[in-house]
Amino acid sequence: AFHYGNKATLQQIENLNLTELPPAPSKESLQALAINSPTLLANAQAQQQAKQNVIRQKQNNGLSANVDVSFGYNQRAGNIGGIYQNPLDRQMATLSVSVPILDGGRAKYNQLLAQNQLEQAELSEQISTQSVRQQIENVLNQFEQLTNEIALAKASVALAQNRETKYANLFAAGKITVDQYLEAQNYTQNIAFNLLQARVNYWRLGYALVF
Repeated sequence: AFHYGNKATLQQIENLNLTELPPAPSKESLQALAINSPTLLANAQAQQQAKQNVIRQKQNNGLSANVDVSFGYNQRAGNIGGIYQNPLDRQMATLSVSVPILDGGRAKYNQLLAQNQLEQAELSEQISTQSVRQQIENVLNQFEQLTNEIALAKASVALAQNRETKYANLFAAGKITVDQYLEAQNYTQNIAFNLLQARVNYWRLGYALVF
């Protein structure tokens, strides 16, 4: 039996009876399949990471002061006085102090950047969700269209077979030519092929949901 969402083996595919069509999937079953969509899972993960980044940037808003000292053009010393061991070298000391009031702008920028990334992740998830919903509607419409095509083709085959039978009797009675009989026969075969093609497309659409 064919069940949407289950894996199918090559043996199962080769043994398909195209005349026994499975019922079209319901909207609920397609939605259940879509939950494991790689795109939706990736977008959900990206949104979660963006949320965590926003929280982290808010927590990092507490700023700290750092003091860095560098000495000389060609020489360094562990303290300011040590750089004057050789005055002829014209050593210089650079004192760098990072205090909270100076880092506030950078922290604010990081928060805004994290918030923007979150909004982009949320937008991507909304777009992907809407896209999946549209795909589900498209699949349902395709199943409905193929179901109608199969029903119409089956009715056409029945009419063509009746016509072919009548033409066979007329040909046997010598009332029509062989060309007329063969035309009726070819018409029946063409309609039967259309029915087979519609059934193949139905199964193909079904297995596209599985793999």
